[in-house]
Amino acid sequence: MRWLRVAASLALCGALAGCETWVKPGGTPAEFDAMSASCKAQAYQRFPPMVRPVQTSYGHYMPVTTHCTTTGNVTNCTQTGGYWVPPSFSTVDDNENGRDQDIRACYYRNGWQPEKKSS
Repeated sequence: MRWLRVAASLALCGALAGCETWVKPGGTPAEFDAMSASCKAQAYQRFPPMVRPVQTSYGHYMPVTTHCTTTGNVTNCTQTGGYWVPPSFSTVDDNENGRDQDIRACYYRNGWQPEKKSS
């Protein structure tokens, strides 16, 4: 369960902190950190991780293929394939978007804005 919290925290940091810098007139990094922790805690209570498996590829049979080479009067053939490739699965957190939006809304409510980047 601990790995889930760590993974969720890293994903959230990447989604919010990694892409945007938040600023507030007179705001300090320590003030932002405290407010951010509070916003994230509230968002995780409102939108707890709801992780479910999703299939990312179908299972299939790898067909048998035969490759032959002839040297002089001798033909050598090898076969490959003929086995089952199982489907692939990953996980999705159905509450991730709601949680991210709740955190952003909390930042705005507390007077923080994403820093405008000059082009």
